[in-house]
Amino acid sequence: MISILRLTSYFVFFFLEGIPVFPSIIVDNAFTKEARGTTAFSVLKSPVGVKFFSLGQSGISEYANESVFYNPAGAITPNSNSFYIDFQKEVSDSMRSDFSYLKRTEYKTYAFSLSYIDYGDFLKVNSNGGISGYFSPNDIILGFTYSSGKDDRFGLNLKYIYSDMVYYSKSSLSMDAGFILKGNRTRYSFLVRNLGIPVEIDGRTYPLPLEIIVGAKYFYSKNLSGTFEVKMPSDDSPYACGGFEYIKKYRDMEIALRGGMNLKNKTPLGWGSVFSGGFGIKLGNFDFDYSFVPYSDIDATHKFAIKFRYGDVDFKKIEKRNFEDFVAKQISMKKRIVVFDFNSDLDEDYSKIVANAVEERLIEKNYSLISRLDPDYILKIKNNITAINEAISKAKELGADYAVWGDIKKLADEKANFNFFLIDARDSNVSEFSFLSAIYDIGNISLKISNDISQKI
Repeated sequence: MISILRLTSYFVFFFLEGIPVFPSIIVDNAFTKEARGTTAFSVLKSPVGVKFFSLGQSGISEYANESVFYNPAGAITPNSNSFYIDFQKEVSDSMRSDFSYLKRTEYKTYAFSLSYIDYGDFLKVNSNGGISGYFSPNDIILGFTYSSGKDDRFGLNLKYIYSDMVYYSKSSLSMDAGFILKGNRTRYSFLVRNLGIPVEIDGRTYPLPLEIIVGAKYFYSKNLSGTFEVKMPSDDSPYACGGFEYIKKYRDMEIALRGGMNLKNKTPLGWGSVFSGGFGIKLGNFDFDYSFVPYSDIDATHKFAIKFRYGDVDFKKIEKRNFEDFVAKQISMKKRIVVFDFNSDLDEDYSKIVANAVEERLIEKNYSLISRLDPDYILKIKNNITAINEAISKAKELGADYAVWGDIKKLADEKANFNFFLIDARDSNVSEFSFLSAIYDIGNISLKISNDISQKI
């Protein structure tokens, strides 16, 4: 945690130190209310993703296709190809639509995105006060995204912005850069948005709406998570936002309920503008998202998104050779192991504690693990494994060489029977182990399991 905070502070320090060198990229009285209305291309302020609006416009710690529009570090999906398209009804007659295509190769992602914003039809009035027709202002944003990383991820998004405001048209280039760091049950995120080239309008230079965001996502359980962010826009005072997501699976369908809170507009519009909500439905390779964002009693927006994913991610297999014992052991340490949550007739937290302890023992032995907080694991493993065939299938889907899974049965006198399996995902071979132990002797339980694993790998 200390290293994460230190890294973030260094990033902010060097970023702010560089501002005097390029003073035109940031407004006067930056990060205060006095700077309102002093930037161009306000369309860049929106986080875009329908899911993000449901979460109070938070989401820099999310792994999703729509992260290409927000924090590019989170642009990753469980499949090799992913499409996203949304339709957003804004205030008044404004409409917006966004599209993205994401291509994943192992833990690297490349994406293309397009946004179109139509502000509706306006009356054109001549100098005599007569109506001479209509005009329709619009904005277009083109983006290219790259992100990389297995545990900790970094992403970069380059954008071209074109704005046609009838009486003038302007264009510019900007970029977003961010990272996501993985903790135990938390992801920590940092993002700089809309760092770009200022535009000149009527002889005056207007910077882009630069924004710095820090945030985190905490996993209370596999089903419930919460997000929190502090946003620091260069043309306004800082404010906080956050949200929650509860996921429930019904057979092949997954339903997500979402809610959020954003304090940005509380003062001018009241509490009615603070809360938002929505839901998501996942069925097979299709996702549908909806969000509702009120603006007090003035107006409200409705946003819809559809996502489609296909294709398996190809992980390059390291060819193993039969060297001497020392070399063979070193190679075995590079094999990727995943520890699934055990089934248990004790509470769910107990099985997680045992699985965490086994992971820590294997890390101490220098094995390479696919953590249960890895993006792949979170995206693909939604519920506890219930059968050995399911464990084999999920291990292969994650690209693991080995998987650990099992059952814990409570006995009398605070003892339990531990029956676990070591799965060789390469050939579906399964080794079974059983032993009795005191329930709360977690240290010896994890040591016993890790030692048995080491003897088999």
